[in-house]
Amino acid sequence: MFPQVAVFFIAGFAACVTALPGCKPQTALDDPRVFRYNESTGLLSLDPAQARSLEPMWVVDQIFDALTQLDTVLQVRPCIASDWRLDTSGTVYTFTLRGDVRFPAVPDLPGLASGRSVVAEDVRYSLERLRDPDVASAGGWILDPLDATRADGGIAVLDERTIAFHLTQPFPAFPGLLSTAYASVLPKEAVEHYGPDFRRHPVGSGPFKLAWWEEDVALVLHRNESYWERDETGASLPHLEAVHIDFVRDAGAEAAGLKSGKYDFVSGLHPAYMEDFLLPNGGLHPAHADDFRMITTPYLKTDYIGMNVDPA
Repeated sequence: MFPQVAVFFIAGFAACVTALPGCKPQTALDDPRVFRYNESTGLLSLDPAQARSLEPMWVVDQIFDALTQLDTVLQVRPCIASDWRLDTSGTVYTFTLRGDVRFPAVPDLPGLASGRSVVAEDVRYSLERLRDPDVASAGGWILDPLDATRADGGIAVLDERTIAFHLTQPFPAFPGLLSTAYASVLPKEAVEHYGPDFRRHPVGSGPFKLAWWEEDVALVLHRNESYWERDETGASLPHLEAVHIDFVRDAGAEAAGLKSGKYDFVSGLHPAYMEDFLLPNGGLHPAHADDFRMITTPYLKTDYIGMNVDPA
């Protein structure tokens, strides 16, 4: 694996137009309560069990929470769990859940009409679902360290706020696996109610909730009013009211949207527009210095090179 550089362009303009409650087209372009970006590859599902690539993970992470999360320096931190402990054998992790994490209200869904607290059984159900062949999730591998020979499959609910994971052998990276999108916690009521269409009707305890989604057109997330997390001043998160995601596949339209202030964020840049935005040394072109901020960060990427070694 080789170190790479991820490049993000953040527009200096404030956020987007049509994602406030009611999604009014006349919402001002300079409204700072809304963040807008384009996802040219589109989205097929918002079911965490199917979050195999970066694009759906970005959205899933806004709708759902997991037991743990990664901080800005990739250290594993509590999320839905308030803490965890490891026994002396190094094979049993016991997590204690926070008492203030809730699923938002879904008025037309029995059991969630007024919302409810997230409990340990939700965690067990969400993870066991990754093993279901009918779900066909690619994320079942995060459960490989568990002792599947136990009657409980290695996942033991001790009480409403306590859950224990029994491993076959010590594996210090296990809490990090529980921070992945696959490990997102969801309510059984929603999955059973929507069935296969849960991919279009996700319900989680994350900072945002789905407002509407027109496939191949746009998707809007609204602020989850019951979200538990607060910033360093004690103010409720998230600070944004909404996120609007377009699914414009044309690279020229995406670049034009960034320049005009229609989009606040672009991940990467199409090669056809490199010279417009970047200098030969990779720096931001001075023509855009007043309008954009370019953020680069190292990350790991695996590239495979195939060689034809046939004698002919």
